[in-house]
Amino acid sequence: SSLIHHHTTGGIIKLIQETSYPASNEIMLKCETNDSRFLNVFIRIPTWAVNPTVAHGNVKYVPHPGEYCQISRMWKDGDEIKVVLKN
Repeated sequence: SSLIHHHTTGGIIKLIQETSYPASNEIMLKCETNDSRFLNVFIRIPTWAVNPTVAHGNVKYVPHPGEYCQISRMWKDGDEIKVVLKN
């Protein structure tokens, strides 16, 4: 699935979700954009997740089941977020 966001300062950011869930517990979110744009991304972590992880490059976040994991940054084309729901 994918999401197209029309940024308030102009431009478009497209987030593409790639997963084989439920066969795999991994989800990849990939960013497509023509330039760099600041965007808050909120990833919902389901309550049934066990030791979930969220990573963007070398940055690792500590998400909590039943909550949102927020990533606020400048996004550029090719950026990826890896979400693992069960470790």
